[in-house]
Order: sequence, then C-alpha cells, then structure tokens
Amino acid sequence: MNFLTFYRIASPFLSSSIWFKGAKLYLTMRTIYNLLARLTRRVNLTGQHDSMADSLKVNIAILPDVGLHLVFSEGPEWFERCFLPGAPPDFILNRVDVDCLVTRSGSTVLVRGGLNGKISAPCSRCLETVSLNVGADFLYTLLPAKAEIQEELELSAEDLETGYYTGDFIDLAPLLCEQLVLQVPMKVLCADDCKGLCPRCGENLNSMSCSCRREDVDPRLAVLRNIKVKK
Repeated sequence: MNFLTFYRIASPFLSSSIWFKGAKLYLTMRTIYNLLARLTRRVNLTGQHDSMADSLKVNIAILPDVGLHLVFSEGPEWFERCFLPGAPPDFILNRVDVDCLVTRSGSTVLVRGGLNGKISAPCSRCLETVSLNVGADFLYTLLPAKAEIQEELELSAEDLETGYYTGDFIDLAPLLCEQLVLQVPMKVLCADDCKGLCPRCGENLNSMSCSCRREDVDPRLAVLRNIKVKK
C-alpha cells in the first residue's frame, strides 16, 4: 500500500496527534494503534472488507496502556460462526450489543464489559417462538497457556472466569458467545402458566381446547394399569 492509498483510507480517522513536517508524516504511538485497530475492521491487506470475527482478534503485543475499548453490535450470522458446522445452538440470536475494555498487566489480560441482546427460542411446553432479552456483565482473566496439561484439575468459581491464550492475539468472539449461551434459561417458557400441547393430538392448549379424553394419571405410573391382581 503506497502513501497516497494509506492516507486516503486513514484520513477519516486523523486527529491532532498526527502532523506533517515537510514530506514526512509523524504519528504518536497511541494514534498508530488506534488507526490500525480501526483500519483492520474496515480493510485487510488485500483491500477487501474484513469480518467482525477477525476484528475481534486483539493484538496484545501493541495494546495501549489505557487498554482497547470496543463497542459493536452483531447479529445471527456472527453468532453462528462460533459453533461447529451441523451443531447450531437451540436458539437464534437476533442482535447483541457489546461494550468491553481489554487491558493488560504484564502477561495477564483482563476483558471486562457487558452485553445486551435479544434471542428467539421455542417454548419448552408449547413450542411457540419466544423472544427474550438477555444481558450480563462479565470479567475474564486471560493467562499465557502452560506447556504441561494436568489430566485431573479441580476448578473453583474463579477458575470458571479464567482463560488461557497463546501467541500475541486473543480472540474475543468465543468469550462473548459463551456469555450469550450462559444467559439463556435452561427452560424457556412463553408464560409461567403455559398449558403446553395436548399429549394426544398435539393441539396448543393455550389457544384452544381439544376433545381428547384426559386422565389425571402420572405417566410414570401408567404402566401399573396393565398389572392384573389376582383375588
């Protein structure tokens, strides 16, 4: 990339910390990092548009002392890329708004922030689609990965918020996707008093009744009705 191309792309992000002297361009180290961080979210080395998945890979080797503040919104396509092909989650992410700060102290990296999103999931009783708001604050402590791996390890509550990284780049996408999954209720209900489906005809009992005969028998004990007792 020549200078004119670089300046044309970078010009929307230029600030008072960038100045010219003669034919030379002077930039402070903080401005260089902020500029590169914004450019990598817009173009890659081939000039094509980069994806949000790549822009969430933070280079901790050039992380500023004040940290890196990320604010962005994403939708279902970004979320689906967090999972293996053929193994999608049991809910759909409509939208998520993320605000987080990545800081570093020595080799320890802290990822602190919050997210708010909206998901769609089937009701556990009637299978109707339910729209839910989810949100949470999070804090991850990331440490350099150790060479040795212990076969058995007892985890504490603090260990659940501790991760490990290798190299100079940290991918925030898996951490954020994990937080979204953790916020979804184990049992999604459209309402606390949802009547569910008729076990015989499958009719949604919330919208209409059916003429199926109902017997108030615990299905776990239904097999006992076939037992004949000799008198």
